[in-house]
Amino acid sequence: MSARLITNIRQGQAILSDELLAEQVTISGMVSAPDVAAALEVAEPGQFGAKLVDDGVLSHAQLATLASAVEMQESLETVAGSDAPAEVEAASLELDRRIGRYVLVEEIGAGGMGVVWKAWDTPLSRWVAIKLVKVRDAQLVRRFMQEARLLARLGHPNVTQVFEVGVHEGRPFLAMELVNGVPPESANGMDRQRAAAIVRDAARGVHFAHEQGIIHRDLKPSNLLVADNGRVFVTDFGLARMREEGAGLTQSGALLGTPSFMAPEQAQGRDACERTDIYGLGATLYAMVAGEPPHTGEIVHEIVKRVAVANPPTLVGDDDLVVIVQKAMERDREDRYTTAAEFADDLQRYIDDEPIMARPMSSLARGWRRARRRPVYSASIAATLLVLVAVLATGGSALWQQAERRAEIRDAADPLANGDGIITEVERMHAFDDYEASWENAALKSLEQYVDDALQAAPGYAPALYQQGRLRIWRDDTAGAIESFDAALQDQPDFHEARALRAGLWLIATPDASPTALMDVDGFRIVPPERTPELDALIAKVEAELDVLPAQFSRRQMVEAILNATKGDFETGAAGLEAYLDERPFDLQARSQLPWSQLGLGRFAAAQQTTEDVLKRGRMPATMHFVRAFALAGQGDVAAAFDAMIASDAVQKSADTQQWAAFFLGRLGLFAESLQVYNKALDTDPTHFNALVGRANTLNILGRFDTALPDAEAAIAMQPDNAYAHFLLAGALVQSDPGRALLEYDRAVELDPTYTDDVLRMRGGLLVNAGRLDEAVAAFERALDFNPEATGVRDLLARTHLMRSDAAAVRLLYQNVTKSADDYMMLAQAERIAGNEAAALDQLALALELRPDDLALRAEQARQHRRLGNEAAATAAFDAAYATTPDNEVVYEAEAWSWFDIDAYPSLDATLTRWRQAHPDSDGPATFAGWLNAADGEPQ
Repeated sequence: MSARLITNIRQGQAILSDELLAEQVTISGMVSAPDVAAALEVAEPGQFGAKLVDDGVLSHAQLATLASAVEMQESLETVAGSDAPAEVEAASLELDRRIGRYVLVEEIGAGGMGVVWKAWDTPLSRWVAIKLVKVRDAQLVRRFMQEARLLARLGHPNVTQVFEVGVHEGRPFLAMELVNGVPPESANGMDRQRAAAIVRDAARGVHFAHEQGIIHRDLKPSNLLVADNGRVFVTDFGLARMREEGAGLTQSGALLGTPSFMAPEQAQGRDACERTDIYGLGATLYAMVAGEPPHTGEIVHEIVKRVAVANPPTLVGDDDLVVIVQKAMERDREDRYTTAAEFADDLQRYIDDEPIMARPMSSLARGWRRARRRPVYSASIAATLLVLVAVLATGGSALWQQAERRAEIRDAADPLANGDGIITEVERMHAFDDYEASWENAALKSLEQYVDDALQAAPGYAPALYQQGRLRIWRDDTAGAIESFDAALQDQPDFHEARALRAGLWLIATPDASPTALMDVDGFRIVPPERTPELDALIAKVEAELDVLPAQFSRRQMVEAILNATKGDFETGAAGLEAYLDERPFDLQARSQLPWSQLGLGRFAAAQQTTEDVLKRGRMPATMHFVRAFALAGQGDVAAAFDAMIASDAVQKSADTQQWAAFFLGRLGLFAESLQVYNKALDTDPTHFNALVGRANTLNILGRFDTALPDAEAAIAMQPDNAYAHFLLAGALVQSDPGRALLEYDRAVELDPTYTDDVLRMRGGLLVNAGRLDEAVAAFERALDFNPEATGVRDLLARTHLMRSDAAAVRLLYQNVTKSADDYMMLAQAERIAGNEAAALDQLALALELRPDDLALRAEQARQHRRLGNEAAATAAFDAAYATTPDNEVVYEAEAWSWFDIDAYPSLDATLTRWRQAHPDSDGPATFAGWLNAADGEPQ
């Protein structure tokens, strides 16, 4: 086809689209028919819609709506004009069933990442499979695109072919070969020859992928499809990766693969390789023949643990297929088939009834090969042989002891198995939010009996002690759990679960290792624990334990997360615990530690939800109510925070919960009630520092300074360098000993140079009273630096400037703020000090605009008129003020001062006389006259 012909076809398609759009615009009534015709005539082919938008006739949103209708119409015409089946035409009526050239007809499968549709390829008139990402998650999209990139490289008869990779409305999709087939039936077991043939073909496809550098990592029966014609396809490369890429798309601790079919190295968190897929093929063949996976269970982590530490099961039977499966699933990957092709070849030999290449490996041979690869293991074998020689030389007493111990362990097996079953059920109950207290109590009693039976049969046996430790954790017996894990590690030093749980309990059981709630003049906040030599020693001890554990061991990740919170890295701590709980949602020990990091990050609602999750599972009510109180307080619900703290105290009384309950009462303004609870806390623990300073603060607020004084002094005796305690002591001394109070404020600022405006404001006030105005100005200015919105501090600073006759400083102070009536009053005083009487009057007028009914402002305005010699205005203003509130003495006093300002003593005397007549019982006139006599300014 010539380029010119292609251009003509495309131009014709564009003109057709414009005509369809013009039809839709006309039908909608959005644009008149003449305007549509005019725009259609001048627009370039395919630009009709853009022309309407440019002319302002349509909005972009309206054009998008109309274009969707046009697309629907074009789709219907395209489908109707082809040989598409009727079901395709029906699906085409729904616009959301269109993805480019494809029509989605029927959903045929769904997984964690995407959904698969049976779809019609309109231009090529063929069926395809469309795999579409279900969610808009960046990591899932990256994995999806990785699968597309990898599959596009695989052209093999046993791997589904990719036709197109595209993006529709921001969601990537794959157009793939549609396989009319189903996964091999394995529920009841398959014919051995048939199963071998299916896996043989799958192995051929997997080997081809390996040759392209691609590792599948999730082989299992459900990821194979057997077409109607018998052809086998390997599908779902969602977890596949290039050999050289590593695990870049995974998160630390993420579980990659299906536990029942994963290889031991995957369960141990090690990198996958080609032999990992060979194990998956062997496990798939095992399941197809046996009717169940090699490893089964209800709880994911239990399956993973068995895969990581146990030898794979042996397929039942006496033919060569047993040997083939055993070799493919060898625990040590070096012992498996070298390539998937070798595995496929041996399966073909089995099918053809020819001798296979694999041979069963004896226990001695397996041990010798491990010894060659592992020098430490080799040394242990040599040491064992030496011990055996020594035992034989000494009459075999040690051998007898070993046999006796093995017999004890066999006797402990049944109760341990029963205990494992109970642990699994308890974990399941917590994981699925199906808590039932009576059932759990009965289950734990049974578990205790099984543990006792196991330890009686085999004293000091690590697995039994581990069960005992888990039981004690559930019963909140932290010290007892640590003791059990100590004993388990004495018996088996490489018992990783016991080591990790013990390290976590060390942190949880040490109060000084947990984040703390700090109380000061700003309220409360969650901060990391103070680093002390003792805490540093504990951190070093835990880190040494972590070094012993495998890098990808999930329990290690839990301990690392708790340790990060202890160090103050709340972000990493929260992320680590959340990732761990995704895998082990039943672990309430880990869940109970998550709220501290959430609080430290200010995620108060999340912390509340986490604590409530633990509480409804019946665990740690005292601790969880305690932490929940902070979560509620952080959201501003102080009343509910108080209730939560009381709930914690009801479970386990302590001075800590009582002092926080008192603190929340104070935040509610209930100071008398708060004082009663502080008294209760100090009765419980007279040395509780926070309760002591809390009571001192409450007594100061209530004005009981003499009682607050000994509390503040006692707090300083306990913590001499606590700035808050010095602040409280200063507050108690302000009235009785202002000089000492000033020294205490100085000490508070010295101890904490970043202290808040409250300390500096109080300190500045004392400096003013002491006549140290320059220092007072510095204190108030520093307080404003901390809180520029503190209007009270600004007013104090302005008054101090006025006392220093510094009008310019007052003007500057109010230059860039939204002014109140009081601010204008302050500026009026500054202008008077500067001798600008007219400017002062202007400032008063601005104040009256904001508060026109303020009598004191109006009287001050009248007084200012008199100062300026505007007697008529002054008289009118005073008359208006008297008329507004005849009984208010403020006006009489202001008029008296106005006469004094201009030395008009006869008028002043007359005003005082009228004041006495109007208010015969008032002390005001006599007080004013007394001040005049003291100032040698008697009226004339």
